[in-house]
Amino acid sequence: MKNKCIFSILLLILIVSLLGCNWNEKSANHYYLSFTGESKTWKLIDYEVVITPESLKAGNGTLQMKNKNKFIVESFP
Repeated sequence: MKNKCIFSILLLILIVSLLGCNWNEKSANHYYLSFTGESKTWKLIDYEVVITPESLKAGNGTLQMKNKNKFIVESFP
């Protein structure tokens, strides 16, 4: 009997909580990421990524190749 009472109270709290939610409201998540780091060949400084519901913007950073003065590529988009 005591378990049924606790279960009923928890179920009621859950239902009331869900009724208070606005399911039509759009989420307004905005994310800002900043990257700095290096590997054996590359050094990345202050590269930024900004993500909003409407857009994704990336850039404003510096990517440097370490210990190389000349670039050799087969293709470049």
